[in-house]
Amino acid sequence: MRYRTRHFAIAAVAVAALAAIGSVMNAQPPGPGGPGRPGRGMRGGPGGPGGPAAYSAPTIPKTEAEKKILPVLDDMNRNQRAGMMNVPEADGQLLRLLVESLGAKTVVEIGMSNGYSGLWMALGLRSTGGKLITHEIDEGRAKLARENFKRAGVEDIVIDPGASGPGALPQAATQLRRLAIKKNVRALGYPLLAWCGADTLEDEVARATAAIAKYAGIVVVDRLDPALLYPLVTWRQNLYTDPQKPIQVEPRLYEIGGPDADSPLLITTNFSLTYFTVSGEVEGSGVPAWLLVADADGQSVLTGWAAGKFDAEKVAKTVKDAGVDGRLNHTKLVIPGHVATLSGEIEEELPGWQILVGPREAADLPSYLKNVWAAQ
Repeated sequence: MRYRTRHFAIAAVAVAALAAIGSVMNAQPPGPGGPGRPGRGMRGGPGGPGGPAAYSAPTIPKTEAEKKILPVLDDMNRNQRAGMMNVPEADGQLLRLLVESLGAKTVVEIGMSNGYSGLWMALGLRSTGGKLITHEIDEGRAKLARENFKRAGVEDIVIDPGASGPGALPQAATQLRRLAIKKNVRALGYPLLAWCGADTLEDEVARATAAIAKYAGIVVVDRLDPALLYPLVTWRQNLYTDPQKPIQVEPRLYEIGGPDADSPLLITTNFSLTYFTVSGEVEGSGVPAWLLVADADGQSVLTGWAAGKFDAEKVAKTVKDAGVDGRLNHTKLVIPGHVATLSGEIEEELPGWQILVGPREAADLPSYLKNVWAAQ
């Protein structure tokens, strides 16, 4: 709600400024049409096209954006104006001037038609770094506008389904995606933009969750609240994760709590749940430590051991590849208690190393580090 209010507030300021500038322009001395006949002004009149008109001179392309957009605008002005209710060229130039002079970051257009006004405002937004939000209910005009935007090099387009409720948004987004994929309506193949702001946190979560689940490429929320953002990010990651491929972390040596050369060295697998559980308990213990994560294809300790992905050879190779020798003043390695039977084999693979068996459960790590390790 608050986002939309800001957008329409910017649009209202632009309309007010346009009216003010228009009144000044219309107050200029009349053209050859004579004092009793209105000059062309902004929209032209009996004064005739030959009369002087402010901002009516053709714009000479200077920037790369102008070189792409202005020829398309000229073609639209010559060949697409009939039935499109486009503003005159002078008004288009004025719209660009307004966008630039206001430093507008968000411009809302109701009634995109074939995109003529939108492209003029897009020229101004190129210099302000802003964005254009434009709406069109006629499918034919909307399709033509997207083609014109593409011809003009304005291809960073997103589609606003025009719905925000947790029921209406998925329905609209699903219809758009079906049209784009099954009916091959290429003009509807752009990313979907979902406005999910709401009066309450609960409503905002419901809207954003529905948007993420049903094809929204960009989700806009009002609140930068961890209680809102963290669940949405987790939902996004889990939703598009292959259930047959375990969620993994990068296998490498991690520093927890600023360890030094005398800090303990522990090893575990790269299954994400195992890593976050172990690292969280180590961090919570207040004992700085090195956590070595072995590549077990994303499997947990017991599963990796049973599958031969976390055996003595893999542990020894992980220790050697990590280059821990130059970081530690000791050669002690703490292995998970569930694979205590590997201790002898690991000592054979790592001559000179002392293999310590840690607790079976991660929850017991704080006590182990504070008591058992400290006594070593």
